Amino acid sequence: MSDELWTSLEPPKLAEAGASVALSEPISNRFIDPPTEKWQEAWAWLSERTNPIVVKEARQAFNSRQFALSFSLVLLAILFWTVTAVIVQLPQLYYVPGGVVMLGGFMVILAFPLLLIIPFSAFRSMVIESEEHTFELVSISALSAQQIVYGKMFSALLQTMVYLSTLTPCFVITYLLRGVLLSSILYYLIFTLLLSVTLTSASILVATIGRAKFMQVFASIVILAGLLFVFIYWSAFTVATIEQWDMEGYGPIVVTALASIAAALIPVLLRSATAAIDFPSENHATPIRVRLTLFVFACLIWGLWMAAEIRELVVGLPFVVFGLMVFLTIGAFVASERGVLSPRAQRTLPKTALGRLFMTWFYPGAGLGYVFLVCLFTGYVVAWAALPLFSLNWGRSIQTDNLVTMCFACWGYFVLYNGVARLVMMIVPRSISGRMVVGLLVQGLIIGAGIAIPFLVTVLVNGFQPFYYGWHQFLNIPWTIVEMERTGGASVAPSMILLALCAIPVFGLNLILCGRDVLLVRMNLPQRVQDEIQETAPVPQVAPDPFA
Repeated sequence: MSDELWTSLEPPKLAEAGASVALSEPISNRFIDPPTEKWQEAWAWLSERTNPIVVKEARQAFNSRQFALSFSLVLLAILFWTVTAVIVQLPQLYYVPGGVVMLGGFMVILAFPLLLIIPFSAFRSMVIESEEHTFELVSISALSAQQIVYGKMFSALLQTMVYLSTLTPCFVITYLLRGVLLSSILYYLIFTLLLSVTLTSASILVATIGRAKFMQVFASIVILAGLLFVFIYWSAFTVATIEQWDMEGYGPIVVTALASIAAALIPVLLRSATAAIDFPSENHATPIRVRLTLFVFACLIWGLWMAAEIRELVVGLPFVVFGLMVFLTIGAFVASERGVLSPRAQRTLPKTALGRLFMTWFYPGAGLGYVFLVCLFTGYVVAWAALPLFSLNWGRSIQTDNLVTMCFACWGYFVLYNGVARLVMMIVPRSISGRMVVGLLVQGLIIGAGIAIPFLVTVLVNGFQPFYYGWHQFLNIPWTIVEMERTGGASVAPSMILLALCAIPVFGLNLILCGRDVLLVRMNLPQRVQDEIQETAPVPQVAPDPFA
């Protein structure tokens, strides 16, 4: 077609109705125009701030064969148990409450995906990211390591909501069949949900710590066995105690306590997982240690409340021993810290002398972390050791010196074993793969040697004859604790003296060797960066003076 013919054609006529309006008004586009309604503004705000990892993981999870198979099994289990429980209870079901039997089966069915399928799926999802080297690709994008971890977590929560919504009508049926308190159903759902979220967070952390092939295979076996054990134990426990879930009026307080402890523990696990896949030169120690302090404080407050409510000092013994186990596990990871700070992260160090005095222990470094944990655990055990001073009118089930001796023994074991593990980890190269796993193994070997060597030497000296506890077994943690509970704190006094003579020098040596980390000072911004910030800073708009 020639140019003359093209230019001679008339433009197409618009529709008769609204032609002038179409020419004068712009065409609206719902994809590019700003929202006009309030709900549209809220939806746009939410969509802009939604973690893209959540969208990607949710689509993959709901379209996967694993979810289709597990969800189908849950539906079949619900149908099978409903029919079976009704048939078994006939004809008594017409006039005898049958909700207890129904609820027990639904509890087990719900615990299967929440305590086994979802945590293991989150673990495998993080392992696949490591196998496909996705972390390296994401590190050069706008996504952060924290978005990856929390995206995995929120995707697991979406699956949890799907299973909960599926089983909600079943719990309504059990309540209508009578014999079950509504509080029992609510408490079980809350406790199971808290346990599921905690297990999922721990599974994600384990997946990020060991990124080598052998470690991933070993971790898969450990995680699967642990989740299976928790599922079986929790199912048996809830079915056996289903009629006592009202907890005699303490239900709301127990729910609040467990929810606050879980709310303090889950951020510790997720932030540690973020640090494991992020750049090692970033400052991840400060947020982790702040969250750890909140977790220890929550456990301490609720433990002291339980002791005051029951009015028994014996409550303090399991809390102190549990604190020792938790701190030894955390101390193994802290002892494996590289302690390498980038210049950008070093600019966040405290400036004032008061800030350096209190905040230096929150910054990276195995030595600083060890001193921080020692101070934190000291405050924990001192609070429990001071409890007898406020319990003069309580009924005594144990002697006061037993709790005090237990606190000192747990403090000495942590200072000694974690301090020795930190000294050994100073020899391990910082660039070694799986350094955190190495730290955990080193501390486990040290504790095992402290238990096995004195025991085997005593067996050989006595000619394989039975023997009793003595001062030479002061490094044996379980035997010392059992002997203390059985005979009292006075029977292990020589062991406590030897423990103090070993723990205090180890702490002093670690305190001296962490001087290099303490001497780190805050770095100021380079002059070039300061000039660029000043040039790009917006000029403040000064309002005109009306009286000028």
